[in-house]
Amino acid sequence: MIDAVYRDAETLDLRDGRVCFLRKGAGTPIILLHGAPLSLLTWRRNLNELASGLDVIAIDLKGFGLSAKQSGPYSPEGHARFLLQFMNKIGLRQASLVGSSYGCAVALTLANMHPERVNRLILINSVGYPGGRHSLERLLRIKILRKVLEPTLRSSNFGKRIFASGLRRCYADASMATPELVDSYFQLLRSDSGERTFLATLEEFDEGRLAATIPSIPHETLIIWGAKDDILPASNADRFQKEMQHAWTKILAESGHLPHEEAAEQVNLLILQFLRIPRDVAGNGVRGSVATVT
Repeated sequence: MIDAVYRDAETLDLRDGRVCFLRKGAGTPIILLHGAPLSLLTWRRNLNELASGLDVIAIDLKGFGLSAKQSGPYSPEGHARFLLQFMNKIGLRQASLVGSSYGCAVALTLANMHPERVNRLILINSVGYPGGRHSLERLLRIKILRKVLEPTLRSSNFGKRIFASGLRRCYADASMATPELVDSYFQLLRSDSGERTFLATLEEFDEGRLAATIPSIPHETLIIWGAKDDILPASNADRFQKEMQHAWTKILAESGHLPHEEAAEQVNLLILQFLRIPRDVAGNGVRGSVATVT
């Protein structure tokens, strides 16, 4: 699976290290930002369909996949600077950003730091509000879990079982976490001490600080959420919509934490439709009502 997805991947050297990315299609540019501890592999069901009408770029964030896994910072601000270096390197003045889970923190942070570089935002089961099963960073800050998790993730057997259990919780249909998919994600995570950079990303993530910036984000935003998310509650989608200036929300009734994998056709269509909305419609300040898509 890794060979098939990464066959056409490219790498570039940036100030903060090597970036690995895939680029397909032509048209309006969008950048796909995966969650932690995954990689651009998570977009394998989206790249070709979105590339039929868009310039689609999927990157491995710093510390993940086949991108550099050197020293930090691994905060959302650090990841956003890495993304900005990448955009500058390829001469991309502006792009819409599609984030999954932690990838949304990177998208929101860049939109806050450099709003002129972001066209629109698509947030898929986004982090942003403290609480829920994902909030390990609160324990990691006091160093309780690092001594346990780091050697556990390095273990090829026990670590894989722990990882597989977590991945299964990401889907409404746990059978989506096939042995091949678990092996692929886990192999990419453990390469070049990736468990260290994953834990650093959790440790440096201040979700309360991110939450405070959400009301000031001016960009038109599509919020997509799997109703059966066992990691982040679907009720957070309503909070995003209420607090953001220009937001539309779609709830996918039969999906979990990774709807772009589990309901790829629906998510691809929603993204394409949203990016085709004329700006004078999308930017009129009217928030879209929550809709559940079956």
